[in-house]
Amino acid sequence: MLREIEDTILKVLRECLADLPEDRILIEAKPSRLPAVTIVNRGFKIEKSGLSEVQEDRMIEEVERLPIDGDKERETGEEETGGEWDRNRDRGRNQRRSAQGQTSYKLRHKPLKEGRIRVECPPGIPLKEGIDYFVDFVEGSIRFPEAPASSKKTILVKYSYEGALAVKGLKLLARYAIDT
Repeated sequence: MLREIEDTILKVLRECLADLPEDRILIEAKPSRLPAVTIVNRGFKIEKSGLSEVQEDRMIEEVERLPIDGDKERETGEEETGGEWDRNRDRGRNQRRSAQGQTSYKLRHKPLKEGRIRVECPPGIPLKEGIDYFVDFVEGSIRFPEAPASSKKTILVKYSYEGALAVKGLKLLARYAIDT
């Protein structure tokens, strides 16, 4: 990137100083003959802009409400609306596996191994990892030894995952000295 800036500076100087030979406009080199112009980089700084602190750390908190088998469905096949988990109804419906109940749930994102995972069923009652549920970090799913009771309606999962970082902008501050 700095090379492109230096090439642009050279081009502008060569156009503006047409009476000076091109071989006498140099970047960080001592001229062999005078008159000459030398361009020297005195430093640079790159700043990210448009990123929050959480995104800079690349860890994002996620809360998912997963519907449990046995939820009432309309004749059209759509689940009744209500609650925050309604946005996940298609994913939940596609994961149903048997009449005995679902024991495995795919998460939207793969959780971080070093992150905290909290599973509550029903919401407000925490479950213990390794006893009440198991986490597959490779597949990005949670598995229960037995299907949760359908009367509890929802499983609440809180976890951290590595988010895709979209840089909205970079700001480059470059300082150059032009010696004649």
